Amino acid sequence: MTKKELKAAQDKLKMLQNGKAATEQMSNEDCFRIYGISKAQVLKNLSSAITGTEQDIHRAEHPLTGIDKKLAQIAVTHITAVAERDDLETHHNGRDDFFEIPVWELKAALKSAYRAGCRKGGYDDGIHNMYDQLKALTNMFFYLSTSGVWSEDKVMETLLEIFDPLELEEMGYGERIKPFMDENY
Repeated sequence: MTKKELKAAQDKLKMLQNGKAATEQMSNEDCFRIYGISKAQVLKNLSSAITGTEQDIHRAEHPLTGIDKKLAQIAVTHITAVAERDDLETHHNGRDDFFEIPVWELKAALKSAYRAGCRKGGYDDGIHNMYDQLKALTNMFFYLSTSGVWSEDKVMETLLEIFDPLELEEMGYGERIKPFMDENY
């Protein structure tokens, strides 16, 4: 959020707060006549708008950093419900804080977080991190097929039990995994 957008959000918050204060002074009949809904509903709508605007301002003034930023990026990328609300912040609203997540989206997010941790050095002996070790393991499996110990199909089946095709492509094995996938899946 730019400084100009932040100022606009702060102005909007003041307007909403003033609107709520004014509505609290109105009768239910006045609310029906002006808004077409009950006073209780107007106040509920204004409270919800105030909360949302306060959260927008808070996120702008306190941007995510480090692991929180990475986790939010992963969640928004892989989980539709998080992408629709655009954050991982607590909203103190059951409808916003609890939602259904398809298993495949959760699995993709967890794998992405795991891979990010591996690349960051989840295990680091100063020379190799876990991602490098997984890549070395993958190279060993491919060596088994070129040496005749395992068939190419056996290597692919084993690797696909461990990795997604996309992960193997990211490791540089796309030219070998794509034909196998096309032929067998």
